[in-house]
Amino acid sequence: MTAQARAPTIAERRTFALLAALYATVTLGAIPWASVAGPRVPQFIAVCNGGVAVADICTALLLFYEFRRTGRNAFLVLGCAYLYSAAMALAQVAAFPGVLGAPLFGTLQTAAWIFLLWRLGTASLFLAAVFEAQAAPSQLSTGALTRRMLYACFATLAACAAMVMAAAYLELPALASGRFTAYNLLLIAAYLAICSVALYRIWRARAFDDVLYVWLSLVLVASISDQILASLAGGQYTLGWYFAKASTVVSACLILVFWLGGMSARERSTPLHSIAAYGAAVVVMTTALLLRWFMLPWAGDSYPFATVFGAVALAVWIGGWRPGVVAAAVGFVGATILFIDPSVAIGSKGAGNALGALSYWVSCALIIGLGHAMRDARDRHQRLESEVRQRAQELQRADANKSRFLAVLSHELRNPMAPLLNGLTLLDMHPSPADAGRTRAMMGRQIDHLRRLIDDLLDVSRIDRGKLELERKRISVDAFVRHAVETAQPVIDAKSHELVVHYPPEPIFVDGDHVRLSQAVSNLLNNAAKFTPPGGRIEVAVTATEREAVVSVRDSGIGFGKGDELQMFEMFVQLDAARAVSPGGLGLGLMLVRRIIEMHGGAVEARSAGPDKGSEFVLRLPRAAAIEAAPSSVVEPKRGAGARRVLVVDDNVDAADTLGSILTLDGFDVRVHSDPAQALAVARDFKPHVAFIDLNMPGMTGIELAARLKAEAWAGAVELVALTGMGQKEDVAATRRAGFDVHLTKPADPSRILKLAAGVKSAR
Repeated sequence: MTAQARAPTIAERRTFALLAALYATVTLGAIPWASVAGPRVPQFIAVCNGGVAVADICTALLLFYEFRRTGRNAFLVLGCAYLYSAAMALAQVAAFPGVLGAPLFGTLQTAAWIFLLWRLGTASLFLAAVFEAQAAPSQLSTGALTRRMLYACFATLAACAAMVMAAAYLELPALASGRFTAYNLLLIAAYLAICSVALYRIWRARAFDDVLYVWLSLVLVASISDQILASLAGGQYTLGWYFAKASTVVSACLILVFWLGGMSARERSTPLHSIAAYGAAVVVMTTALLLRWFMLPWAGDSYPFATVFGAVALAVWIGGWRPGVVAAAVGFVGATILFIDPSVAIGSKGAGNALGALSYWVSCALIIGLGHAMRDARDRHQRLESEVRQRAQELQRADANKSRFLAVLSHELRNPMAPLLNGLTLLDMHPSPADAGRTRAMMGRQIDHLRRLIDDLLDVSRIDRGKLELERKRISVDAFVRHAVETAQPVIDAKSHELVVHYPPEPIFVDGDHVRLSQAVSNLLNNAAKFTPPGGRIEVAVTATEREAVVSVRDSGIGFGKGDELQMFEMFVQLDAARAVSPGGLGLGLMLVRRIIEMHGGAVEARSAGPDKGSEFVLRLPRAAAIEAAPSSVVEPKRGAGARRVLVVDDNVDAADTLGSILTLDGFDVRVHSDPAQALAVARDFKPHVAFIDLNMPGMTGIELAARLKAEAWAGAVELVALTGMGQKEDVAATRRAGFDVHLTKPADPSRILKLAAGVKSAR
């Protein structure tokens, strides 16, 4: 069992249906003989109740153990029900006339009243456990759960003592001349009604999806069946009464037997399981001996071991070969005492008994050996089934990671679109050269961001692992914070927020991924803008300690309550207050922030003084040493006319023409073609120094075009660059095999293209 309900298997459901039908059939079949008088054997109560007490104590121990492990209150209530049942069963033995001689306490009516209170109390606790079927587990510590369990056990035993004392002083007759009185039948009717309500509640609550309640339903069906039969019998020492007592032992074993049999090999390794397994073996064998005793009128003393072999097999199935041996020994001793005359030790009768004993032990040895082997096979099957389930879960996790990654990309792709759209609008408005230059620079940064996201999408192995790789370099904190502010500025302006940014007087450097860190900060800014009422204030501060760079984003928004900071960084989580203010979104922003910062070896924390009191998010990153100089410009000076000849071949006309324009403006002699065959023909006269070739083109692929170019006598020194949207490892390997010198994935950095056009070897 786990903290959550375990759904029963198909085999368990079929077993439940079969046993429930069997109980009903046997009960109906025994009704005609229920009132037939049987032998007066009060010691029968000691055997039955002793078996019930052992089974109930073992079951209660397992239930209490599960309560401490899972916190499910249903286990606690059921454990108390079985503890109550065990105590009342032993109390009835002490009060039943003739079992231990005279009753140890009370009157001749006490044992009957104890039985009635036993049944009513157990059924009431069963009903209470049914009401706890859908309750969530208690989130208490193990120590607190243990204390609650001990208090419940003490209260249960105190209730038992009170019930026994009440039964000892009741003067109302439950029995008259061994027959049930109206008081007795009225309380039995109440008991049957409680059991029926419990069954109805299990059905209405769909608790059949919990295997625990499947077996509890079977216990209730068995209890109803044997009590109906006992009531129809009319009194004590009738066949129906005997059958009901024996059936009580069986029903006491049901949860114990099925639970122990369904445990995994790891769960069976606990000492508690061993105790319960041996107890179950003894009780099962006791039940088998009682069944054989019922067969005396028809089978006599012949075949004394007729019913015990099944009990031995069941004991092996429950606990292995050791409980099986114990069950075999108990069965041999019990059958010998009940059905074999000990005075017959010699002669043919004695030899027959000895041969029967030898046959019994040989048969038990075969049953135990084969049963243990089958049990091992079952364990292996369970392990294999568990491995298959684990692999299926891993596949599901991989698929979930892929879906999560795509969701993350869809979220991230939206962030650069606002500044790009604003930039296009500004360029259409014919701004000043200075403003146009700043706008183009900003758009270049956002396009680079988009390129990185597309690279992430194409990296299937990265998706399967569910993590993004970082392109680390030494960067200043104010650089990625400025980038984040640019990205989030449209969202902030749309709600008329006041944005205040405090940059440090001296640069602070970290070793990180510029795009990812700017994404983390922009997510925080977007989050602040989203959950701050219009006209609010957002403040960004960049500070540092000796070892850490610190970026804080504070807003005057809706804030959050104590404890919410523990869950707000989980994927798809949106707090109720946040959902009320802004019902849209997938709840990915803060999860992305935490993931990015943790990948950089940092940490993120959230603070708030309470609802409607604003929030503060603080990013902490390991600080890096300062760099001495900024990187040089990536674009080389203009080249003279005819410096180098460049061929561009791409079936995407816009891509080919714009690239040709860039190269032409930088001083290269360029030929641009969208038809590979035409490009090949032109190349024979043009004799390019460098060729930028797309791979997926109609009529002739880039791989084929490269092979034909390499076959030309003049093309020994031509340098080939694959410029394509195909960026997988196998694509790179294919271009290398085809003779390409460089593989670039679209969209490629224009500065990189200019360097390669100037000379592939020098660019390297």
